[in-house]
Amino acid sequence: MTIHTDGKASAPTRRQCRTFGGTRWAIGVIIGLIAAHFTGLALLNYTSAQQQALHTQIARLREQNEALRLQLNLAGDDHSIRRWAEQMGMVRVEEQPSPIVMGVPPVDTRPILRQSRR
Repeated sequence: MTIHTDGKASAPTRRQCRTFGGTRWAIGVIIGLIAAHFTGLALLNYTSAQQQALHTQIARLREQNEALRLQLNLAGDDHSIRRWAEQMGMVRVEEQPSPIVMGVPPVDTRPILRQSRR
């Protein structure tokens, strides 16, 4: 609406309508570009944080692998295996004392002869 000097209002001209519509369109484009920019920044921050977390996890797994390799190399040694077996209560047959059970008479291992009945 345009107000003339004599106080009468008139309808807006075509040029004024086009300018207002063009301004709205330009503002919409600018807002869209700003929104896209902030969305891109948010995605960049997210992927950067994800990448940093993966790098940290990789470093921790490499340290764990080194510790496991060291344990594997030590476990392959005969002395280490023997010491572990002894700690677990395992001994070789030739090193075991003969078991003696107190209070039980020894078992007679002589064969029993069958006597025939006549």
